[in-house]
Amino acid sequence: MAIGSDGMMNAVRLARHGVLKPYLQPDHRALGSINSPMQCMMKEICAQCLQLHRDPLTGKESVVFSCFNQDQELDRVDFTCLNQRLRQNGVQEKIGALWIDRSLRKIGVRKLADASRVEFGPLAFYHPLIADGDTPVRTGIQTSAPGYVAPMHWHPYIELLFIIDGEAEVWLQGGEAEPIHLAAGDCVALPADVPHSFRTVGDRPMRLLGIHANPDRVVNYLDRKSDASGYPVLDSELEPAAAD
Repeated sequence: MAIGSDGMMNAVRLARHGVLKPYLQPDHRALGSINSPMQCMMKEICAQCLQLHRDPLTGKESVVFSCFNQDQELDRVDFTCLNQRLRQNGVQEKIGALWIDRSLRKIGVRKLADASRVEFGPLAFYHPLIADGDTPVRTGIQTSAPGYVAPMHWHPYIELLFIIDGEAEVWLQGGEAEPIHLAAGDCVALPADVPHSFRTVGDRPMRLLGIHANPDRVVNYLDRKSDASGYPVLDSELEPAAAD
């Protein structure tokens, strides 16, 4: 088993067929702990960790998810491809670090008392906090009365819901029968591009902090319209406008 940088593991791969060959069994199996770029850690979801393999005998190409199978046969791993992927990921990390550094050079303070109030219907309202597009994330606090059920919707990025007060149940589309129960202090990460919903549980209002992994709020409702800010379009009675 080789564990280390891509260059070191490639050197071990080559040495097995050279200087180390007299000391190894002919039928030994060599594995490397492949550190290809990994983003979501959700097991075969985002494809950021795909690693190119080449059959050492036939040259046939295939790919594997490194997040699901990190220990891979050294003779099959395409280390040139791995090196290119790691360098590309390094560029993304540097750009991200520059963005965060720029965002944090000036402390951005948003106080709840000064935040505007956005109506989400007769049973819920929202206070945007860090929401001016100058940071990599957007945050806001939603207050929902007993009986509130969020309309099924999705975002093109990961969303975190942190329960401040009260209790809630959350589920992905198709999982309504087995919702996840959340109490104050609990947090859930909702995957990108997957419709989801949540509801207030019990006879007390529920407050949550929503964290959008995006500078702007983007909400796609399944049954109603949203405006340019991702807020539901409501009529004068706070009823939603149906989707076209």
